[in-house]
Amino acid sequence: PFTLSPPANTPGRLVRIAQSLQVRAEQAQVQGGPGWLHDLSRFSSRLHALIARLQTPVPALQAAARDAAALNSVTAAVHQRFAAQAGDKEAFTALLKQAFGDKFDAGKAETIRQQALAGDFGWAPKVQVVSSQALADLSGTQGAGIAKGAYVQSSDTIYISRELLHGNPAQAQRLLMEEMGHGLDARINASDAAGDEGEIFGKLMHGDAISAPEMAALRADN
Repeated sequence: PFTLSPPANTPGRLVRIAQSLQVRAEQAQVQGGPGWLHDLSRFSSRLHALIARLQTPVPALQAAARDAAALNSVTAAVHQRFAAQAGDKEAFTALLKQAFGDKFDAGKAETIRQQALAGDFGWAPKVQVVSSQALADLSGTQGAGIAKGAYVQSSDTIYISRELLHGNPAQAQRLLMEEMGHGLDARINASDAAGDEGEIFGKLMHGDAISAPEMAALRADN
């Protein structure tokens, strides 16, 4: 007799479809409709194939899920630190002046500060996880020629290395803060601030002391 038994863990909707087809198949057998039953049998085979595909782990999807989980963790830590620093308006404004100069739009900066305090980071650039090779192509190179991250203003996107994200989350947090600094500069300054403003911003946000010679070097680095 014709049977259509979906495998275990089959999505509920497909189970109901299979059950409905089973009933129709039994009716067709009783009524003597071999042609229709043959068509139904072919359809059931396709349904089983679809169920199998839905149940089969897809490496690319699994990798994307791992990337998303790691990025969410890193992003949450960066947002928490950003909001904590933004809590002191005077100190935060002084930090912005150190990183971006004193010609930035104070109104826009204050709006972003208030959003951060409210836990709203919708203003921040998009973040995309990519391979180190893709970052090398974007000139996103930091330290010893290793591609770790980049901010592309034309698409308002931060690209972060998959290898860094999974291999060194703490460093990934620092890099994401640095690239957010570039995105912030693009939002509050009419023109790009002098030097590597993103790295300056990232260091200051992490409480790093920047010596005068180091600051001069960062100001000269474009």
